Amino acid sequence: MLHITLFGGTGARVDGHASTTTGRLGTKPRQLFEILALQAGQVLSKELLADRLWQGSPPRSYVAGLESYVSVLRHQTGLGTGRTSVLATADNGYSLDTTRCTVDLLELRALVDGAARSSFAEVVQASERALVLGSGGLLPHEPYATWAVDAREEVGGLLTTLLTRGAQSALALGHPERAVPLAEAAIRHDPRHEEAWQHLIRAQWFCGHTNQALRTYGRLRSLLVDELGQEPADETAELYLAVLTHSTRSGPDSDHNPELRLLLTLLRQALEGVPGVRTPALDDDLSSAAVRLLAAR
Repeated sequence: MLHITLFGGTGARVDGHASTTTGRLGTKPRQLFEILALQAGQVLSKELLADRLWQGSPPRSYVAGLESYVSVLRHQTGLGTGRTSVLATADNGYSLDTTRCTVDLLELRALVDGAARSSFAEVVQASERALVLGSGGLLPHEPYATWAVDAREEVGGLLTTLLTRGAQSALALGHPERAVPLAEAAIRHDPRHEEAWQHLIRAQWFCGHTNQALRTYGRLRSLLVDELGQEPADETAELYLAVLTHSTRSGPDSDHNPELRLLLTLLRQALEGVPGVRTPALDDDLSSAAVRLLAAR
């Protein structure tokens, strides 16, 4: 089985052993390999491959060039040759056979898809795995190629969504310490994603780091005001006031009852899933909001 990595640099391993390093392929063969790996399992036409490989201006002899690069790839990266190659020829194009190779990007996409049907614990596990997968960045040595930039934007959105859900799920399970790195990573991928900031503030607060939570709100507010000219959402401001009130009453080192914290986070999670219901930022208001909702039903 061939294992292809695109995060942290392009690589190929056959059954755990490194194949010929992709860095020795030359720029164009390596880029062709990356383009195919980004959409492994799909047939990409020679015209499409040439358009991406030569940034919209392929030479007239691009077919011969592509065939030459494919030959180099097959011989030097463990893809096999001829009809038995993992890099298959089909319908005037090429594709990587995913029954005989894996790609870390495909694993990430599977984690995101699976999280939509998973429990809180499974979402947290999937998010932590995605955090490890994406830590090196997608195709970091291709900073300017349009196809690489587009792929990074797509992956950034996937990671932001999954990591934010992971932070929320960790809070619901009463594990704010696991929510912190997930929320922080989501923010790195999308600094304007306010929901991730909310989860980070709440996680820091529940970990007992109230001063840190207050500083995090300050960072968010500065970012939004400086870049967008707008204040944080009302929900975020209410959360800040809740942390500030708690800090004033109890001090920054106040401990929390773990069972009560778990109950409150589960209750908050349940209310957040009800359409049309705005979840109070203050924990003292959570129970009364839940009672009103149950009475209305």
